[in-house]
Amino acid sequence: MALSEPPPESTRARRQRGAPRQISCIPAYVNTDEKGRHIAVIHDVSLNGARLFTRAKFAVDDDVELSLYIGKAGDEPKKVRGRVARIAKRDSKTSELWPYEAGVEFEESIEQHSGAIAELTRKLAEQGVIRP
Repeated sequence: MALSEPPPESTRARRQRGAPRQISCIPAYVNTDEKGRHIAVIHDVSLNGARLFTRAKFAVDDDVELSLYIGKAGDEPKKVRGRVARIAKRDSKTSELWPYEAGVEFEESIEQHSGAIAELTRKLAEQGVIRP
């Protein structure tokens, strides 16, 4: 499923994101000038933003650069600039490894990466890692 093909989602999710989202599991780093580099996993992504889980607590309006590992092994990560739109502490009973959830709005659409994200998502679904 390409990012441009909207999966079913709630009206609230569409309002928050502004574009259809794709459930995925994308390894990433979040880089900020003040807080440095932190590992994260992107839970879902759209052309305009992403919801990610991380160990670091960022602040709303922090400028970030995401390094997305969406290509083949050994490929350079794809760099995407954005801003933290929201941050929340996750329930500690289910999120010991990733205690924070952040919503990041991208500065520019990531349409150029949609094919690689769709391919990664397809492979993860085939392996049973995710259920898109």
